[in-house]
Amino acid sequence: MDPYIRNLRAKIGHDLVKAPAAGVVVRDEGGRVLLVRRADDGTWGIPGGWAGPGENVTLTAVREAREETGWDVEITGLLGVYSEPEHMRLTYPNGDMAEFVNVIFEGRAVTHHGGFDDETLEVRFFAPEELPEIRATDAWPVRDAVSDAPRPFVR
Repeated sequence: MDPYIRNLRAKIGHDLVKAPAAGVVVRDEGGRVLLVRRADDGTWGIPGGWAGPGENVTLTAVREAREETGWDVEITGLLGVYSEPEHMRLTYPNGDMAEFVNVIFEGRAVTHHGGFDDETLEVRFFAPEELPEIRATDAWPVRDAVSDAPRPFVR
């Protein structure tokens, strides 16, 4: 857990936190979507996480992609801003509650460095028609990313 979040949680416990976050829907040259299987609950989702103090959301998305997937990514555009509480609220397995204002980018996989952090169990590219079930907070952005609808989305 990030030291900033650990410090915050020490003060407020498991209470709901409204938090800025960023992520990226990464595609390879064939259009496949890069997903991570999360270690905390085993669900599939996009790389992303909390934007910490002093960090802009673009850097957050690129950093999280590298840490969680082992891939360097190039941001190619803004997919959208996702803040609908019923879609962006989750309770972690440890009981921590969060509701995100999530800035999601689209990106291109550039260089694979191998390895990923302990937040990730598995990393895989999926063809759009073969996507697995995706965690609730990431399902909307992934559906939007594989659609032909105009960007950016505000949801």
